[in-house]
Amino acid sequence: PGALLPHLASIFNSLSILLSLSNSPQEAFDVAQEALAHYRALATQYPDAYIPDLLMALSNFGGRLLELKRYEEAVSVTQEAIAYCRTLVETRPDVFRPKIAGYLDNLGIMLGMTGKQKEALLAAEEAVMHYRVLEEMHPNAFSPELARSLNNLSWHLAELAREGEALAATEEAIRY
Repeated sequence: PGALLPHLASIFNSLSILLSLSNSPQEAFDVAQEALAHYRALATQYPDAYIPDLLMALSNFGGRLLELKRYEEAVSVTQEAIAYCRTLVETRPDVFRPKIAGYLDNLGIMLGMTGKQKEALLAAEEAVMHYRVLEEMHPNAFSPELARSLNNLSWHLAELAREGEALAATEEAIRY
């Protein structure tokens, strides 16, 4: 299915989302895993063309892992997506800075769910940093994302008993 592989991968990815919405988490996971395998193969062969699709599949697969309460694996998949983005944000910041910020924000939440509060805080701080850069480059375009990220940062700070900093982050989030 060489020429059809990108279409097949896309269909599997979409089907996974539909199965998830239909409350079929195990089936959604199985199909997402298949989509991810196809996108990994495509990105290995044609990285410039398929890494963005691989990032989408990693995100979808991470979501399916979360639905199955497989948090550690979801963290690992999200870290893989972040690793790709770290390289790509240097050459195409307008495209990949929003992606890495979102992945870092999600990673912080996942790490918090696994009890790794210090690591969660680091991810949240980096997410806020990226959203600040985006907000500076494109005023008001990323305000909702920055506010959400600051709110998440506040939660992580509070979990570490850093209430003053948590309050400051919340107050800043309100301004956006």
